[in-house]
Amino acid sequence: MGGNPRKLIVFTEHRDTLCCLQGKIGSLLRTADAVRAIHGGVRRAERRQIAEEFTKNRDVRILLATDAAGEGLNLQAVHLMINCDLPWNPSASSGASGVSIVSARRRSAGPAPYLDCAAAPDGAATGIVRGLPWLADAESRATSWIIANRLPDYLAEVQPRRLAELTRTRELVTRRLTSERERLLLDAATASEKERRGEKPRESSESLHRKAAELDVRLRKRIELLDRQQRMSTKPPRILTAALVLSLSDLPARE
Repeated sequence: MGGNPRKLIVFTEHRDTLCCLQGKIGSLLRTADAVRAIHGGVRRAERRQIAEEFTKNRDVRILLATDAAGEGLNLQAVHLMINCDLPWNPSASSGASGVSIVSARRRSAGPAPYLDCAAAPDGAATGIVRGLPWLADAESRATSWIIANRLPDYLAEVQPRRLAELTRTRELVTRRLTSERERLLLDAATASEKERRGEKPRESSESLHRKAAELDVRLRKRIELLDRQQRMSTKPPRILTAALVLSLSDLPARE
């Protein structure tokens, strides 16, 4: 390709997705210098420096940015912009669907996980598409496909991480509340000894024992909540957004 190379910018909502893309794209291009990234952890001055390098350095071909960090970027040097996020989420609620009809020669453009498009205007072609017999159960079939082909990999990635987080939280909560309880019991023993000698402690042994018992209840309830969270099952995924893109040549003729 002659002249300056084409520039590509990729937006994502999530920093972990950005980091994953940065590693994979750099590996595919066999040079990490061709990819730059901007996210919330990058200082403003460094963001400007990265943006300028992306614009002026012909060797920097791809810029990755989270949505928030990418605000205000000058995109005049960009030839192609991509919104890169998975089109499904097991916990996503609400849904929308639309039909888009394109009158053009077809060619394979590869997977398109995220599309920004306007709904097709009402007309003869749109009416034909909406009457296609397989369209009625397209959403349920897509959901079934996601459950069979995507959800296992998602769970295999997320569940171990979630289990590790819950285990760590359980250890920290148990350690903190148990330590506080033991301190209260020690103070209660000291207060009880003073009371036996006829002295007045800063806080009565009865009050300190009551606080220690309350901590026992707090710890038990916290552990029960963590156990419930660990047993939570994943909700079935729901289609968040869908778009059907067809060439006019694919449409059946209206009789």
